[in-house]
Amino acid sequence: MLIKLIQIELLKTKRSLALLMMFLSPLMVLLINLLQLLHNEGKYIAERGWSLYWMSNSALWGYFMMPLYIALITALLNGTEHRSNGWRFMMTLPVKQKDLFLAKLILAWIYLIGASLVLFASTLFSIVCLEAFGISGTNMLSFEVIQNLLYSTIACLAVLTIQHVVSWRWKNIVAPLGLGVIATMSIVQLSHTKYWHFNPWTYILTSTNSADPTSQTLAIVYSLAITLGLTLVAMYWLGRREVTC
Repeated sequence: MLIKLIQIELLKTKRSLALLMMFLSPLMVLLINLLQLLHNEGKYIAERGWSLYWMSNSALWGYFMMPLYIALITALLNGTEHRSNGWRFMMTLPVKQKDLFLAKLILAWIYLIGASLVLFASTLFSIVCLEAFGISGTNMLSFEVIQNLLYSTIACLAVLTIQHVVSWRWKNIVAPLGLGVIATMSIVQLSHTKYWHFNPWTYILTSTNSADPTSQTLAIVYSLAITLGLTLVAMYWLGRREVTC
């Protein structure tokens, strides 16, 4: 049933704004760094190779665009149901609310993985094109960035779950987007303090940029723990609502 629900949700988002944003959000990150590189005429590429370009795209995606993208994508995926009274229709089918909740959460993560893959592929493609136009450097393929994208995709699960719960609960899209913007603004300020443990939005940056391997591991563990705990609580609550109804 869960697999069928995910397939249905994927079909519902075909040609949707959510699918469009999966491509536009990472490409916006690429465009910002590409324009900066061209403005400097690629001077640092000859000296330091493509590593800095890779890391710039990865860093901007991890601590800025990814949290905002999560807020947007969860709001869009749940907003379609809020706008068209899709919840009422889905509840007339032999579908449990907790299964639908989990299906949409997994769908949001699939969209996040897709955006990360778009960022990686587009960065590599831009490097190939720049090499063809005479900007040459070493380290065209960065395995460190692959690792960072993997870590950040796992470390963001806590944020993804929180934003999913908020966008599921409130019909107004302002609530999840407002939470995403405010929390994103706190990442840089709190990620280098001893209070980073209490802010799930800092886990993404900590898991990839922290100089302490223990902190990197803790960020991923905290994210998985919050995801599991919050998902179980939400599914239990939805199950109780079905029994009450």
